[in-house]
Amino acid sequence: MVLTSDELMAGVDFRRMNALRHKYRHGPQKNPSWLKFADWRQYAPRAIEWAEQLELHKSRGKRIIDVGCGFGYFVRACQLMGHNAIGLDFDDPLYNEVWDILKVPAVHHALTCGVPLPKGLGDFDIITMFGFGLPRVSMGDGHRSARTWDEYRQPLSALLKLVKPGGFLFAVLNVGRDWLFGNSEWYALAKQAGGILSVHKNIFRIDMP
Repeated sequence: MVLTSDELMAGVDFRRMNALRHKYRHGPQKNPSWLKFADWRQYAPRAIEWAEQLELHKSRGKRIIDVGCGFGYFVRACQLMGHNAIGLDFDDPLYNEVWDILKVPAVHHALTCGVPLPKGLGDFDIITMFGFGLPRVSMGDGHRSARTWDEYRQPLSALLKLVKPGGFLFAVLNVGRDWLFGNSEWYALAKQAGGILSVHKNIFRIDMP
């Protein structure tokens, strides 16, 4: 089933969506960084395009988790195409409200070295990560600290263990001087997990035999 943006957003309470724009732009819980995703006419088509690129409109019943799901447009698209999809992202008041409006099932979690994935996730046919960033510097507690690939390898390896045989992880990474980005590290990650890596620019796919 191929979707249009209007079909993706059918049944959504736009009064609540518009109220969120005002609440998080002017209220005490200002969140301008994430509020841009409320522009569904820009971001919903992107979610549909990625779903079609992965040929999800040609199958049904896949179990999918979108890591760093944001507002959850991709998760919603997958559900409407007949798949069992959930999102995973950090606990944020704006996200929580949007997930409720869009009826997106999501789990609170931020990929962090040494922090196990939530229990009970199960395994997946497809794990996606769109516009995912591996920052070189973190700003925890207001202090800048350097980050290394080793800090990301552990949670990424944990994710790969959730991929069913015949499934894959599909990651579209942020690029630039502020983000960690290296083909050799991803090749090592795939090899350690017993997977096969294919790369196109900033798109990484690891297929698990």
